Amino acid sequence: MKEVKLEESAYQFDAKMSLKQAIPLGLQHVCAMFVGNLTPLLIITSACGIAANLQICRSRCCRAPCLWPA
Repeated sequence: MKEVKLEESAYQFDAKMSLKQAIPLGLQHVCAMFVGNLTPLLIITSACGIAANLQICRSRCCRAPCLWPA
């Protein structure tokens, strides 16, 4: 596995980072916030049995929950 080293500015509070490193780290931060909001929702709905009523789409295009009536 390739080891990636961050610049020293990544560890300083008021430092400026290059866009080459700032964009991937920013996208990682946004994804982590999104997943952090969805995880409790999925855990609670599955524990309550609410998510059991969703149908899985049988088409070849996706396997997402189907919103169309059966």
